[in-house]
Amino acid sequence: MNGTVIEGGQLRVRPDGSREYVREILRGVNKYKVLMVGPPPIGEEEQDARIQAVSTAFSREAEVLGVPYIDLFCALASDASYKQEVSSNDGAHPRSGGYTKIAKIIGSSPLWWFHEP
Repeated sequence: MNGTVIEGGQLRVRPDGSREYVREILRGVNKYKVLMVGPPPIGEEEQDARIQAVSTAFSREAEVLGVPYIDLFCALASDASYKQEVSSNDGAHPRSGGYTKIAKIIGSSPLWWFHEP
């Protein structure tokens, strides 16, 4: 999410730069079992559009490299209570209720391999 912030009139990290970083990271850990969790929305329309674009790009990179990807953006984009958690905190991070939602999304995903038997 930090890369999608406008700083000094420019994006902190170009979208193609973010994608390259993810590609490099995922290629560097290919000997490990890896799961990628995408960025969540923050509830600010313009930045959320940038976050969604980055999330989509990350998903594509993960798919090409065979890495499971959990898309938090789509799961939380229409969740008003999650967005309220973010806005009532610092505008970028939710309070505990929002993190609980994130944990439930990840934990309930069929991609999450730490399920109890």
